[in-house]
Amino acid sequence: MSSMATPLWVRGSAYGETIACQFTRVSTSSRGLFLGDDPLDYLTPVVLALFILIFFFTRTIYSIAGMIMGASYFTEKRSYYDKLFPPAGMLALRTFGCFGFMIHIFGHRVSLNLRLFKGTGRKAIFIGLYGFTCSISASFLCYVAMIFTCAKATFRDHSPLGLPLFIIINSVSSFIVIASHLVNLKLINSELGNIASSIAVVTDGCGSMMAFLANFAITVQRTKDLALYAVAATILFYLSLFFILRPIVLRILRTMPEDKPMKESSIFVIMTMVLLVGFFGDCSGQSAALGVFIFGLVLPDESPLGNMMQKFDTVVSSLLLPIFCTLSGLRTNMFALRRQSSPLVELIIIAGYVGKFTGVLISSVFLEMPFHDALPLALLLCCKGLAELGVYGFCRDTQLMTEELFTLAMITMVVVTGILLSVVKILVCIHKEENVPTMVNLLNISNPTKESLVCVFVLQLLELVGHRKATLAPHNLSSKPSLNKTHPEHVVDAFTIFEKQNQDNVKVHHFIGIAPYATMHNDICTIAHDRGVSIIIVPFHKQWGIDGRVDSSHMNIKNVNRHVLQKAPCSVGVLVDRGPIVGNSSILKGQSLFSIAMLFLGGDDDHEALAYSRRMAEHPYVRLQVIRIRPRTQISEDNQEMNDFDKEIIDDFLSSVKNKENIAYHEALVDDGVGTTGIARSLENHIDLVLVGRHHEPDSPATSGLAEWSECPELGAIGDMLATWDFRFSVLVMQQQPYREEYSYSRQISMQSFESKVSYDSNRDEYNLATHGVFLEKSWSSKG
Repeated sequence: MSSMATPLWVRGSAYGETIACQFTRVSTSSRGLFLGDDPLDYLTPVVLALFILIFFFTRTIYSIAGMIMGASYFTEKRSYYDKLFPPAGMLALRTFGCFGFMIHIFGHRVSLNLRLFKGTGRKAIFIGLYGFTCSISASFLCYVAMIFTCAKATFRDHSPLGLPLFIIINSVSSFIVIASHLVNLKLINSELGNIASSIAVVTDGCGSMMAFLANFAITVQRTKDLALYAVAATILFYLSLFFILRPIVLRILRTMPEDKPMKESSIFVIMTMVLLVGFFGDCSGQSAALGVFIFGLVLPDESPLGNMMQKFDTVVSSLLLPIFCTLSGLRTNMFALRRQSSPLVELIIIAGYVGKFTGVLISSVFLEMPFHDALPLALLLCCKGLAELGVYGFCRDTQLMTEELFTLAMITMVVVTGILLSVVKILVCIHKEENVPTMVNLLNISNPTKESLVCVFVLQLLELVGHRKATLAPHNLSSKPSLNKTHPEHVVDAFTIFEKQNQDNVKVHHFIGIAPYATMHNDICTIAHDRGVSIIIVPFHKQWGIDGRVDSSHMNIKNVNRHVLQKAPCSVGVLVDRGPIVGNSSILKGQSLFSIAMLFLGGDDDHEALAYSRRMAEHPYVRLQVIRIRPRTQISEDNQEMNDFDKEIIDDFLSSVKNKENIAYHEALVDDGVGTTGIARSLENHIDLVLVGRHHEPDSPATSGLAEWSECPELGAIGDMLATWDFRFSVLVMQQQPYREEYSYSRQISMQSFESKVSYDSNRDEYNLATHGVFLEKSWSSKG
């Protein structure tokens, strides 16, 4: 008889789950099939089998794996479910998962530099409070209306405090989740990232206070005599984190030698403290993960703790965290949605999301934030993540959430977050068919994937001549094949082929604009604004022939580009096309490498170019070189304040691409513009595309002398040099979103004070805003 063959199955009094009463002498390993033992009757084979099953599913669909494997589809097949998911095996896996979640939360916090989010301004407080209030109000109004209009017995299965507490939880934008999404979206240093994180801090604080009061009410309801003791224990627990454990960690960090890894003894002490915090947090009535996260908050930023936690990252991220996510999905049960109350509960949940979105959007627009900035901010703050999984699981364990509410909350979270974090929007402008091949190739190496879909808006621009009518509308695609196709139809066909070759990764929308060249830029900016695109790509006004000489030059297109650069509501890239790029057809087949280079001199536009090049480098057949050009005279200067932000951007880039063989980083010292030109010359024979920012420090020695012979000043000194000299590679000149009075609002972007930094540039005849990452803000989402 096997050791797990004859248990007595009973219903647990705490969680309402199936548990087993059996002999305490349980063997973990079987003797083998040949001796008559069933391996699935023993703990070790069951746990290993569940590991394999979880990894099989999580490699493709991650946390949804639990919903596929779990009771939702096999409730009526108890023999299968009880065999594959015995209570002992599930208990062991749940312990693994909770441990991994706890370590992940701590590691994510200590790896995050909170100095990036200093100065929660008044606007962030107002938006956060308004969005939080609207979310709670919408859900509570919906809940109260249902109680009075429907039979109160409809919600009899729910705890009296369960739904109200969930409404509070659903209204919170968790800081740790928003910060995680910002890191994945490469927005952590951006303006949107700063204000989103600040708002998340506000809502997190509001939610924590209300949840604390709700927890106190629950404690009073269950044990009136011990309620004050429970509150005192919680306060004492958090005070001990700051006044006892924090000084110990600081002492350990002070004794560490510089530029040397942390000693194993120090790692052991700190990790023991993390486990103790989790243990006592659970004992005090708080979740272990929450206690560990608060412990991380009291520790200093930019400490070696982030590097220390990287030692655990592989095991936690690849082994333990997928278990936690899968088990959360495993606890969902679709058959629990058969109840009469299920549609009503889902309506309450949706009301919370709609209230949060509407509240953030309205308050942002009220504070004169541009709509195309307010919209992604509202969407981002509606996203959920691992923190919500942990909170939902904790509430389910303590029976504050019923199986029905837990299932609906999980499904809604996965669907809403999956939709909001998935699309990149690019507007490409086409004047003639010759613009198409390189545009298509550029889109290909922009790395469209299922995790980061690319939505392309193709705007064909035609001059208004004769009796034509000015038009800006979607292009009507003809379903009938024709031998005599027009110029616009050829362009449509080319992008249709591109869309089919990237099926499920790319969606193409066609527009046609017919207007005089003098107002053509208005059509471009209108489409970009209305569709909320992240970047506009316009072709350079010069076209090169096969022999490398300028074949045509269109001054009207030059003026269009100049106006777009001045008035665009998003980032802009000017593509200098020097003919067919090497490997154009090979990229689609995945047969050859595409080599790109990024020249980094500093400034907001270079930050944008670096972000785009990093996005391209995620393509498996792209090789990237980043060359930071620094004036030799500035190396010895003491005052480097103007370069602090550039240093942060470079450091962030280097940390994110560490150990990636297809990315190389170099630094080059130059004395003047001649040295910068020499660096560009050295790339000529082995680079297909060079990215560079439009504007740089006007007094920088690295650009001295270049502007004196400028033919295209709208491209900046470096862009003009790359575009007008006889180089063989193509060039993409990037400009971050320009600042204009009609779209202005008091942006909070300064790292120290969140005060806007606006200056007037007489050379450009426009206003500049010291900002960063607009292109990143609305676009790139990393895998996973």
